[in-house]
Formats: sequence, C-alpha cells, structure tokens
Amino acid sequence: PPPPAPPAAPAAPAAVTSNPAGVGVIFAPGSAELPAGAEEALRAFAAHNRTHNMVVSAGGGGGSSPDAQGVALPLALARTRAISSVLIADGVPASLIGIDASAEGHSGVVRIAN
Repeated sequence: PPPPAPPAAPAAPAAVTSNPAGVGVIFAPGSAELPAGAEEALRAFAAHNRTHNMVVSAGGGGGSSPDAQGVALPLALARTRAISSVLIADGVPASLIGIDASAEGHSGVVRIAN
C-alpha cells in the first residue's frame, strides 16, 4: 500500500478580521503592505462609520531591547498610515482618525473611539 499522506499543515490565521466594532489586520513581518481582503474590509467599515471618531493602532514587531523597539516604530507608523489611507480615500475625514503606534506586535486595528 502507498505510504500515508503527510499531516495537513495547520491553517494560517486569518489576515483580516472584521465586525461592526472594528477591523483587525495581521501584517507580514517587516511589511506595511495590507494583506488580501484588508482594503475591502476597511472600506466597508468606513462606509458605515464615516462620521465617528476612530483610532488606528498598529505594532512594528520589535523585540524587547530599546534598539529593536526604536527600529520597529517607523514600521508601526507605516502600518497605521496604510490603514488610515484606505479610510481617508473612502471618505473618512482625517480629522476623525487618531493613530497609536507601538513597537510590539504584527497587527493593526481600526476601531470606533470611545
């Protein structure tokens, strides 16, 4: 008989999660490029929330040392800009968008500000 098939690789986490309260985006390490499906989810969120204050947060994937965190902050800012630019292009006034960048993490999120 043929050898058994290798076990299936575990499913990759979803790169985009969306619900009425916000949109989460998992960026590839070292990248500020929006993953597939992110622009569509961000546009849908913007369409329903154009008049609300929002917060866009993102991490830069830095390590625990101050030097690594210093290098990661520009990437975190680039990720917030990638998310914000889609929202602005879809009619959300820039004045309603606050940003929060952190050295830690590979994800970004937009949510309604409290």
